[in-house]
This record gives sequence, C-alpha cells and structure tokens, in this order.
Amino acid sequence: MYYYSIIIRGSGLNLNNLLTYHSNKPIKIGSLVSVAVLGKEYIGLIVKKSTKPKFKTNPIILIYALPPLNKSALELLQWLKAYYPTSYSSIIKLFVPNKIVAVNKLTDSPKKQIIKLPSLNLEQTKIISKINKDQTYLLHGITGSGKTRIYQELTKQNIRNNKSVIILTPEIYLTTKLYQDFLNITESEVYLIHSKLSLTTKQKIWFKVAQSKDPIILIGPRSALFYPINNLGLIVVDEFHDNSYKSENHPKYQTIRVAATLRKYTASKLILGSATPSITEYYLAKQKNRAILELKQTAINKKTNKLDYKIVDLKNDKNFNTSKIISNQLLDSISLSLSSKEQSLLFLNRRGTSRLILCKNCGWENLCKNCNLPLVYHKDKNYLICHSCKKIYKDVPFSCPICNSTDIIYKTAGIKAVQEEIEKIFPNAKVVRIDSDSKTTDHLQSYKDIVESKVDIIVGTQLITKGLDLQNLSTVGLIQADSSLYIPDYTSKEKTYQLITQVLGRANRGHKNGRLIIQTHNPDSSLIRDAINQNYQNFYNLEIADRQKYKFPPFYFVAKLTNQKASPLSAKRKSDELVDNINKTYANIIIEGPSPPYHEKTKNKYKSQIILKSKSRSTLTKIISSLPSGWNYDIDPNDLL
Repeated sequence: MYYYSIIIRGSGLNLNNLLTYHSNKPIKIGSLVSVAVLGKEYIGLIVKKSTKPKFKTNPIILIYALPPLNKSALELLQWLKAYYPTSYSSIIKLFVPNKIVAVNKLTDSPKKQIIKLPSLNLEQTKIISKINKDQTYLLHGITGSGKTRIYQELTKQNIRNNKSVIILTPEIYLTTKLYQDFLNITESEVYLIHSKLSLTTKQKIWFKVAQSKDPIILIGPRSALFYPINNLGLIVVDEFHDNSYKSENHPKYQTIRVAATLRKYTASKLILGSATPSITEYYLAKQKNRAILELKQTAINKKTNKLDYKIVDLKNDKNFNTSKIISNQLLDSISLSLSSKEQSLLFLNRRGTSRLILCKNCGWENLCKNCNLPLVYHKDKNYLICHSCKKIYKDVPFSCPICNSTDIIYKTAGIKAVQEEIEKIFPNAKVVRIDSDSKTTDHLQSYKDIVESKVDIIVGTQLITKGLDLQNLSTVGLIQADSSLYIPDYTSKEKTYQLITQVLGRANRGHKNGRLIIQTHNPDSSLIRDAINQNYQNFYNLEIADRQKYKFPPFYFVAKLTNQKASPLSAKRKSDELVDNINKTYANIIIEGPSPPYHEKTKNKYKSQIILKSKSRSTLTKIISSLPSGWNYDIDPNDLL
C-alpha cells in the first residue's frame, strides 16, 4: 500500500493541514486525484509521499489522466504557504481548477501570419545583450521607448531555445493589445487569459497549458503565474508598479515576490518593466545590486515632433468659460485635433457622473447608509451607488431631507459627466468612454476601433493610461491631475506621479506633435514638473527620503490588521486588547492605532484598524499566525487606508 499527503481543492473547505490517503499502486508527486472528504468527492493534489499513519485512511478514488504538476509549481506552493500566512485551501485555488473538464478544442485559433518585427534601435540592442543570465532585471524605460519590442525579441530567443514565456499585464485592455503584439511573432501557441473569459474557457486553457509539450506564450494577469507551464525560460511583468499586481484575496500575495520566487525555482529570467518603477522595488533593486536597465529614448525618432504642455489652474474661473469641467485651453486643443482629423484622450480617475451630492444651503451630504461614504450618481441609469458595499439607491434627491432646500448640487465631476460634456460641446465627434462601468465586452474590437481612428475622443479612467500606442493621438487632457494627492496615504505622491507620467506618455511617443493639458489645483507642484520632464530620479530621491524618515516601506515591513463590530466602541475595544497583547509578547515593533480606517463603516459594521511596522517580516507573520478569530490582515499592503 502507498500513502500520500494531499491538499484538497474544494469550495467551502478551509483546511490548513495535509490529509493522508492511500493507493494500491504508486502515483507520481504532483498528480491530481479524486478523494472523499466527509462523503463528498473533491479534487486533490499529491504533494509528497507519506508513511502509514496510525489512523485509518480513505482510498484515492481516481487518478486524473493529466501530467503531474512540475517540481517548480510544488515548490512555489509551499513557499506561498510559508511566506503568506493562510490556509492550504486558499493557496490550492491558485494552482488547481475546481473541476476537471473535457478539452476537445478551445476555439479556432487565429491563422498565423508570421510578421517581421521592426529593427531594434541601438539602445534596445544594448539592453538585450545585457540580459544574458538567469536573474531579475528591472527595465526602466520612458513611455514610448519600446519596452514591448524588447519583450518580443526575448520571447523569440526563448522559443528558439524550446523555452516557454509568461507575459503579465495589469489591465484587460493591455492583455488584448499584447496578444496582438505576440500572436504572429513565432509559430508557437499563444494563450490569452483575462477576467472576461468564462470559467470553463479558463479551465480549458489550463489543461491545454498543462498538456503542452512544446514551448508556448501565456499572456494574462497575475494568475498566469500559477498555470502549469513547463520548461519556463522567461517571465515578464509589464507595468510592474501597478496596484492590481497585489492580490486582495488570501493569500494576499505581491506578484513581484511570487514571480521572483518562480524565477528562482525554474532558473529563468525575470523582467520587471515600467516607465514609473515603484519606489520600493527600485530601492530593493539598487540594494541587491540587481541590473537596472535604462531606456531613455523613444523608439521613434522625435526630432521633427514635439510635445507642448500647458498647466491650467483649476482655481481660476477665467479658464472655464464654456465648461465648468473642461478648460478653455483643453477645449481649444480638442478642436484643433478634430479639425486635423486627429484623436484626443481625456483622463479622470473617477467613475460615475458626480462624486458628491450635497445641499448648498445647509451642507447635507448624500451618504451610504451602510458605509457612511459619498454615493456616486450615475446619470445614464439615474441611480446612486456606493462603490464600497455596491448598494444601489434609486431615490435620487431633488430636495434636501434636512432643510427641504431644492438647491442640491452635484459636485466633483465623474468620468460620465466628462463624456456628457464633451458630447454636448462636440456633437459630431465620435466619443468612447472606457472605465470599469462601461459595457465594453469585446476588448479586441474596441482597441481595434481606437487604433484605426474610428474614435475621435477617448474618455476614460486608469484603464487607458498604459500601453496604448495611438499614432493619431495629438491631445491628452488630465481633467484633475492631482486628485489622488488628497488621499491620506503614504503612497499618494507615488501614485500621482505614476498616473501623470503614464497619461502624458500616450501623447509623447513621437508619432506626431502632441499637446498635453494638465488641469490642477497645484500649478506650481514640483511633482507635476518632474512627471512632465520624466525626471524620475529627482522624484525618487525626494520620496525615498520621506519613506526613510517616517518608517515606511521599503525600510520597514508593514501589516494592516482590521476587525469589524456592530459599534465603533466595541471595534476599538477589541483592537485595544490586541495591542496590549502584542506589546506584551513582541519587542522592536511599531504599533500605530487602533483607529478607524479610511472607510470606517461597511455593510452596517464598523471597522477598527491597527498598523504594525517592523524590520523583521517574520515577526509580523508570527503575529498574524496567532491572531484571534474575527481579525482580517494584509501583509505588504498597497496602502494603509
């Protein structure tokens, strides 16, 4: 008889231990099997051999006819368990689908027409020659410098050497663009995964990848790292600074940490690419002597094309004669682009039509009853929504419930209001809005329409800030460039710099003369000047000094602990008890709080939050592992809100 330790994959289960089962024949480690738990069958993953236990074991019911997960996948799984305190049930969901599906074929694969890629320029050629070892490289390239062309060349090299490639991207619009960029550069299969695919389609791709004996290219979000890809030679994390690379579900992993660990287990190369590297990762790269590769020139020669910019003071009403949202300067630039049959792109990092609904007479604000947060008005659907708990309110107020005044104002424009304003001022222009509320499902077609200049004006949120290379784009407008500066978090400056840099990069790629209009409450901001001039080093030096002074990452590890109760008093009382216990048990740890988080009330519950800072990450993981019931945690969080 043979005995094996197995992780169970099943919804509703929260197992933190390996379970032992037996088989009358040997089974390879990494195999997927069917086993019973409390009389119900589940998929299980064999992770190691076991000795015969003292208790009675159940038999393995079925061995699935699939290749076992490779050694690197099993090593990555065990590393995750140690690095991010969570259950096996949470981790196994990353690696194994929830059911085994029959795979005849996916859809008809597009016919390959192998294309000849543009020649590498001198700077790109030098960069590629330096990527010659199995290690991590930070590729810091200004917007439009041709980072994707480098990814393509490295991919072709790996495919020729019979090595597979994973390309990660943070946005669904970028997954479809990258798919087109890589589809016809080799004969190898290119698989695309993203959030709009059905669960069945994702499962079929998982099995195709697992069964593939030839090198493949896998393009997708962070979850692509956990697909059972064989003979991996290259991992690319494009726009690696993006917040979406941090998982919000347990295990709350940072994609870069996972990618670096997988690189080590597979002896592959890892490329971290960005025009705006995260402060933490740039600092760590310098400290660990990782190769930092700089691309300082645009891929297209810009000697004949230039970018003009204007900074518009939002506080000056004289700049807003025609519209209260869009400045005279921006409207003039859009008009010029339309007359030249060129495109315009307008960016605002807000959803909805209005952010605040308030009474001008008494100051009443329309807040969510569950969360005490401002409701967002969606004019096209004529309802209010809380973007925290998702509750919809269909009673749009026409008078104040406190003083009965009808002087209700809708303050702080959202992206839909910008779209409506543009369509009113330019009725003959083709306008498209791209945000998480828009109903765009065919992303390939949408991107194709924009690239082919079937769209005159693009209005959007951060979905449009990265990767789009629009050759006919001449106007870029930031409706409120510094909105993210008002978020009370240590990352707000970094995120603002990144957004401004990424947006201006859409008009600074060398295809034609560009105009950048920046609307801001702080026209003299050095941060905005650094972003316009792509002076990352100056911004980095100022920011890293602040991080060190105030004990933020990368100088300290951070954990965020949260509990929620029926009242704010009971939530704080529970937090006080935990703080006392931590102080008695652990030394050399900084405790901030307890205090209400930025979003204190959610779904009729009140939250209390504790921030822990330590030079030792293992100290934080020990605290997390011993947390009482009712506590939620996030280690290495994106923010401290």
